[in-house]
Amino acid sequence: MITQEYLDHFRCPFDPKREAKLKLDGTKVLCERCQVQFRTREGFVSLVMEEATLPENCDHANQLPCQRRRQN
Repeated sequence: MITQEYLDHFRCPFDPKREAKLKLDGTKVLCERCQVQFRTREGFVSLVMEEATLPENCDHANQLPCQRRRQN
């Protein structure tokens, strides 16, 4: 079972500065900044960027706030 204490050891891989923490929202694991959802398998979080689900208002990863900030 995934706990918030477990997630506190990880950061969102989409954040170039690796400052954005992950949070548990029910059974979902989300980036607290951009709301990207990460899959879980057998009690472990998959931080593979290609397997993540982008938020509804985002069609591509370069539209995420942390990525736009990186391009400027």
